[in-house]
Amino acid sequence: MRSRYWWLPHLVDFEVTSESTPQYNCFAWALGEDSRWIDPDGYWPENIPSDGTVDSFIELFRAAGYEPCGDGSLEAGHEKIAIYAMDNSPTHAARQLENGQWTSKLGRYEDIVHSTPEELHGEFDYSYGQAAVFMIRPRTSD
Repeated sequence: MRSRYWWLPHLVDFEVTSESTPQYNCFAWALGEDSRWIDPDGYWPENIPSDGTVDSFIELFRAAGYEPCGDGSLEAGHEKIAIYAMDNSPTHAARQLENGQWTSKLGRYEDIVHSTPEELHGEFDYSYGQAAVFMIRPRTSD
């Protein structure tokens, strides 16, 4: 049987944590929001370049207190996000939970909890590509 998430060939160990909704996307979810779609074609802060590059999304998350870091390993007292990209175009973002697992909003589909950022890696034009940037900030809550 083909998985509903066929474009994510490495996603095998996950739990669905919400119902499908077009109300918000992965970038909003990574920022802890569930009431708007955040991207340069939807809601986008005026003071951040909206060119749709990885750098513009780094600035989006930097405005929320995140700073670039080396990897997605768990660090006590901190939360991390991963920005996925293909050819310098952001495709997805995931947020690390306090227990070290990751949470993602899969487009207009559900939110899921998955074990690693690598589970969302893909090689196809319609996939999320690779986790290109990790960012960190002091943890506030989950």
